Amino acid sequence: MLWLALQFPRLGLEVWRQSDLSETSAPPRPIVLLEDNRVVLCDDTAMQTGIQHGATLATAHSIAGDLAHHHRDEVREERRLRFIADTLYRFSAQVSLAPPDALVLEIGGSLALFSNDEIPDEAFDGTEALVGEIRTLCESLGHEVCWQLASTSGAALVLASAGVRRLEDVPLVHARLPGAARHLERLANMGLKTLGALFELPDVELGRRVGPEIVGYLARLTGRAPDTKEFIEPLALFDEALHLLEPVKDKETLFSQNGAA
Repeated sequence: MLWLALQFPRLGLEVWRQSDLSETSAPPRPIVLLEDNRVVLCDDTAMQTGIQHGATLATAHSIAGDLAHHHRDEVREERRLRFIADTLYRFSAQVSLAPPDALVLEIGGSLALFSNDEIPDEAFDGTEALVGEIRTLCESLGHEVCWQLASTSGAALVLASAGVRRLEDVPLVHARLPGAARHLERLANMGLKTLGALFELPDVELGRRVGPEIVGYLARLTGRAPDTKEFIEPLALFDEALHLLEPVKDKETLFSQNGAA
């Protein structure tokens, strides 16, 4: 099997961008996303002003007086992630959500549809063309996307989240460990900071230190144990709404928002 993971690093901001018509103005205003009154996401303009993740809203406003901000809306993020998954169903019948900002799909069975018989290269199996179409579609929907391929869905997901090509190089903060909040500090204190460091430990010793939950997770990650997934089912009816933050005064503005819905 060949799994493609898609991670949307700015999904929280992008769900607001669809309905914020003020972004069409020039020059663009810096925009941040807040959670518990602290910055958790910045757009490029905000980053260029020097606003840092973790800053308070007051600090961010002191840096950029024209700052626009939104509060994180997990319900909207979840709905948007499901919308993207439904849209990608055309490429694979095995699409699974990986909240809060990612999804995976099995594309091995779809490669033949995207192969090019005119290229006498056995290495060209349609992967490049298929991934290219999927990325283009995600970008046309208004989403920045990071992606990776792997033989297991979990491996593809952590590679996409970490932005690296080898599982051994994935920092544990990006490894999506079960119960990460309980284990990350303890593992760091033991000098274990990457998945590679965990792989070097025998399962018995690792299980004694952090419990069987992580041992089982690593086995699924590397394909030594099966990883069951819950796949989406196509919706019987299409129901989608776009709530605009400002009144629509001309049809051109309405058409500009159409691609985001």
